Amino acid sequence: MKKIQNSFMNLVIFASGSDKQVLASCKASDRSKRLALGYLVLMVAVVSGIVAGQAWSVPLGQVGWVIAPIWCVLILLIDSNFIKQIEERKAKAKLDEKSASAGVGFVLFRLIMIFVISYFNSELVRVIMFKPEIVAEIKIRQDNSIQIKFDSIAVLRSTEDALLAAAQEKVNEAENNLFEVVSQYDTELKNARDSSTYYGQLLLREIDGTGGLTKTKGDEDVARAIREQKKNWDETIVRLVEQRKSTADSSAQVSLISMAREERDTVQARHGRKMLALDLVQQKEQDLILSRPVNGLSFMISVLNDIAKRDMIIWAVFGLFLFIESAPVLIKFTSRPDSYTYIIANNIKDEEEDFKNLRTP
Repeated sequence: MKKIQNSFMNLVIFASGSDKQVLASCKASDRSKRLALGYLVLMVAVVSGIVAGQAWSVPLGQVGWVIAPIWCVLILLIDSNFIKQIEERKAKAKLDEKSASAGVGFVLFRLIMIFVISYFNSELVRVIMFKPEIVAEIKIRQDNSIQIKFDSIAVLRSTEDALLAAAQEKVNEAENNLFEVVSQYDTELKNARDSSTYYGQLLLREIDGTGGLTKTKGDEDVARAIREQKKNWDETIVRLVEQRKSTADSSAQVSLISMAREERDTVQARHGRKMLALDLVQQKEQDLILSRPVNGLSFMISVLNDIAKRDMIIWAVFGLFLFIESAPVLIKFTSRPDSYTYIIANNIKDEEEDFKNLRTP
């Protein structure tokens, strides 16, 4: 337990930008102030790390929490090193007042960094607050992109369907033309068969005396006339059957239908290949859209800027982060020199004198 406490105290001392040996030689009150500053810096680093981890967990899930310790260590190193440099500049200012102006410029540069980091942290908070809206907007954009691709592919599908329909229409037209001609013969054949049947029945009734045109048994002239009519209709039936068969088997008609069917089959085969290719393209486009990186933090912030502007709450969060981030720096910069500062100044002075003695022959 004591080892853990010592390790934690060493971390606090590091966060305060202090040297452990120099700090041990300071007054107790000055040592307490520097340890308090170290606690503050450590708290700022931890808070920033938690915010960063939570924000990065939005796009990356649990993996995003890996950013938390990295961001925490980064903030800790920046603030600790900066406080250490402020202390050294203050010590040098005790030896040479001209160094003080350089320290002001240095602090201004650090404050700009604090402003940038605070703004970034407020953006992370904004991402956390609007996570459902961001996810929904990304899904809508993906669906819209997929629908646009599908619509363009649907146009190609319609073109191929139209070509197949046109080829089938040619087949139907050729078959219908033949069917109409054959149907005319079928109609005439039906009429001829009906007439032949009628005269055949009429002839039987005339012959057996059951009634006919004259209802007179043995009227040879009437029977002969009826027989002649039936013969004519029978000959018409034979002629129509031959004409129908000749027309149906016509080489020109059969060739026209055969060519139309071959063209239809070719178009149909190509249609199948095209549909398969378009299915593959459609799936590829969909996979490409869904595989695009939509979980980047910058992308999410861009989407967020499109659906929600920065409001007063976010600016208040930014001000809070700005205050938290700048507190250690401002406290250190505005604090008066203490025993630690004088020890550092004496050490710098001794080092400069030793350096001059080394260069003096």
